[in-house]
Amino acid sequence: MAKALVRKAGSGLGRRRTRPGGHLDGHDQETSSPAVSALDCREILETVPAAIYTTDAAGRITFYNDAAATLWGCRPELGERTFCGSWKLYWPDGAPMQYDECPMALALQQKRPVRGMEAIAERPDGTRVPFLPYPTPMYDASGDLIGALNLLVDTSERRRTEERITASELRYREIFENVRVAVWEEDFS
Repeated sequence: MAKALVRKAGSGLGRRRTRPGGHLDGHDQETSSPAVSALDCREILETVPAAIYTTDAAGRITFYNDAAATLWGCRPELGERTFCGSWKLYWPDGAPMQYDECPMALALQQKRPVRGMEAIAERPDGTRVPFLPYPTPMYDASGDLIGALNLLVDTSERRRTEERITASELRYREIFENVRVAVWEEDFS
């Protein structure tokens, strides 16, 4: 079933695959080279270094690549988990997120791509990984929802950089506010 969903979603790879609003669909317009269309979409998704997974219309996970398993810290059984493969989910403020509130669930329920949300995945070992999800519904040729594809972007490094910058700003502010010298600005023009 996973291979069928990925093949359906990816048949005609390189062709225009969206409806207005960015929804993937089954309507093809020839814009691809024969070499690209001959590639198996599943093989492409497996080799992409970004975390990608697909679900059916009910939200059951039908495919995920190694990068997704690495981000989640586990390999969920296909068809068993719904909406997300991570052990636990959290909002950016650390509050628990229910699976039916996650961006993939919203994309399937609302039948539209969900953008601009952030979440945190907790791995079974307790480590947390902040990420940006990009769930996008997929449709068959008749326009029926068949599932969704989600790209997960790990934002851990960005978060660490932001934390270092904030800590540095606080240190320098403390130094400036606690130093006992007068500082003033003079215009000599």
